Amino acid sequence: MNEELLYDAIGDVRDDWVLDAEQPAGKRSQRRWIRFLAACLVLALLALPVHAEYDNGYVSNLLAPLFGYAQTELVDSIGVPVNASVEIGAYQLKAEAVIGDRYHVAIVYALTRQDGGVVPEGLRFSDWQMYHPFGNGGGSLSYQRSEDGKTIHIIEEYTGGGWSSWLYPLFFNRKVTVEFGDLVQDLGTEQEKRMVLEGEWSLSFTLRYRDTTQKIHFRPMEVTDREGNSYILKKGYVSPIGIHLDLTSPNLWKDYSANESILVQAFCESVYLVLKDGSQIPLENWNFNASAKESEDTADANYGAMFPTPIPLDSMEALIICDVTIPLEVE
Repeated sequence: MNEELLYDAIGDVRDDWVLDAEQPAGKRSQRRWIRFLAACLVLALLALPVHAEYDNGYVSNLLAPLFGYAQTELVDSIGVPVNASVEIGAYQLKAEAVIGDRYHVAIVYALTRQDGGVVPEGLRFSDWQMYHPFGNGGGSLSYQRSEDGKTIHIIEEYTGGGWSSWLYPLFFNRKVTVEFGDLVQDLGTEQEKRMVLEGEWSLSFTLRYRDTTQKIHFRPMEVTDREGNSYILKKGYVSPIGIHLDLTSPNLWKDYSANESILVQAFCESVYLVLKDGSQIPLENWNFNASAKESEDTADANYGAMFPTPIPLDSMEALIICDVTIPLEVE
């Protein structure tokens, strides 16, 4: 239906320009602009799903069943996958909630027994892989057992460089697939893990949530870490989930004799979020990516960090990066 409207609008404009050529100059100009504005209105209406896709994955979610993965409902800006579960043997794994922004995502899974019984302590998956539309980055898993012992919540966090291209919303691809392998029981540091259940646990669903990313207002600036390395901060973004910085860094690959981990950590371990109550939160869950030609002195880089828990934007005061304070004024 959208394609038909689009072609009709283009056809109307084309026909009107032909008709206008046969009209007096005054009528020609008026008629042309009326038709042109009408066509722009149609195109704007057709573009709404694209904006909705960018904001919350509307189109991807609509098309999900056609491509064999589960839809995700929005409940108070949190994604709730619908029937995204897999059962193997006595256990069920279910995707429960998704939160995120343009650069970060956190997904909560629930591992339970199908008979509703108590789940043994120390259950873990021996392998884990996530396929997603984010750019390069890094992720982690953590496990939390419920007080009644009947559920193990698995929290998957990922920080990346953002959607893989500016054309992303046109491809309507917010599919995420996660694969867990072999359920084992961790018996402690001095004992080997015990195999509980072999198998591959795979879930596919729409990576859907309401994106609340805001651009931080600041001019490009230089900061220097404790090792004397210089970085140019170019752009910054913040949400209740975390922050993202685009920057220029020293070329990490030019001198392989250098200790690259110290070089990166000297910058990344010097970032703090300041709240309006004066408290400072060190941002420890971070990811750093850089790319450059080996012959170049600098690299294009990005830094991302997730907050320990979601934090309202109106509670934030500033960022401290390498002892430089940047007020959190969002655009």
